[in-house]
Amino acid sequence: MEILWVIPYPIGIMADVFSVNKINSGYWISEAQNQLLKNEDVNLTVVSTLDNNNIMINEKNNVRYICLNYGHSTKYKSGKRNRIDYFKKLFIDYEIQLIQVWGTEFGYISDICEAKMNIPLVTYIQGISGQIYSKYNGGIKLSEYMMHLNPIDLAKLLVLRIKREKYRKLAKCEKHTLMKSDCYFTDNEWCKSKIKTLDSDVKDVYHQLCLNETFFSKQWVNREVDELVIFTNASHYPLKGLHIALKALRIIKKNFPNVKLLVPGRNASSDKSLTSKFKKSPYLAYINSLIKNYSLEQNVIFLGDLNVHEMHNYMLKSDIFIMTSFLEHHSSTLREALVSGMPCISSNVGCVPEILSHGVNGLVYESGNFQTLAEQVLQLSRDKELRQLFSKNALEMNRSYIMHEMRKNSLYDCYKELIGEVK
Repeated sequence: MEILWVIPYPIGIMADVFSVNKINSGYWISEAQNQLLKNEDVNLTVVSTLDNNNIMINEKNNVRYICLNYGHSTKYKSGKRNRIDYFKKLFIDYEIQLIQVWGTEFGYISDICEAKMNIPLVTYIQGISGQIYSKYNGGIKLSEYMMHLNPIDLAKLLVLRIKREKYRKLAKCEKHTLMKSDCYFTDNEWCKSKIKTLDSDVKDVYHQLCLNETFFSKQWVNREVDELVIFTNASHYPLKGLHIALKALRIIKKNFPNVKLLVPGRNASSDKSLTSKFKKSPYLAYINSLIKNYSLEQNVIFLGDLNVHEMHNYMLKSDIFIMTSFLEHHSSTLREALVSGMPCISSNVGCVPEILSHGVNGLVYESGNFQTLAEQVLQLSRDKELRQLFSKNALEMNRSYIMHEMRKNSLYDCYKELIGEVK
């Protein structure tokens, strides 16, 4: 079975192979790959693109990795004949039987769709561009930025506007991808309902997003809370809501002066040696202004880039997990925290209500309401029995369900059925 995966940029195992783009996500794609390759008749090729001088090809553990030099996927200009011809040749040379696209929200998928001939194409929904566009600003108004940014950083707000605008443009590419797809995978009804508004005819297939086995290896242990430790999701752009966590933390600190908020990722605005795009982000400048104005310098800890084992270890050392997003399509980090048995609090957005039941396996609050978030964190920190109840229910509900669904609905079985339909 010759399978081709198309991913927006090197993440997971592919990032390690080419030593690029280490980010605090993508653990699920590595696990999906590990599960798929347990089937000896599968040959996997993984394709992505970056700003390289040359096309890079590498092979590791019988998987072929191809990193194209067509630029970043979100800046890709589709429709160039030579690129479409390259993809056709790649499909023929490697005798590809099925193509899976991980996500619709990037440009070069259009050329993949044009080149695919009669090969089945499956789309795994990761983010819906129109939804990202509508929620990108995370509820922050210009007046709030003006209170916290210097003139130079205010001028850079155009950068955020441009980044947001790209998702509106990508929505057109997304619809084209769905129209060309034989089916799409998703694991929640919220995502499914949004896709149906884009293309009501495309076939949907339920498939549980794979979580890395590391998060099942060891369970969170309840303890007395002396100096509160809170773990949150990586939050380097407004939609993820780190500013909401900081506003809540200011209130929490009145009860726990030494509280710690652990944030995956780098504090790019304060790293003078860093030349990444985050250094130039007005949102990160805004975040650092909040930290300074709220006197949270000793309370907020940026953890840097984490591998899956480091991420899990920090979860296990924390008392509570909070997710402050304004939009969630899959909530993989929330799922990872739940299957680890952490007591969780999340904004009530996207697919979250299908994962987290208020008062049963965690708490939810209206996105943006930092006062309620602070109250819920304080409630959980003071109530050891409630933390234990949420942990127990998370293990029974989320952990058991996800493990069962991962076994029942394998990518391999889905692929076999789709390839069989073509034959």
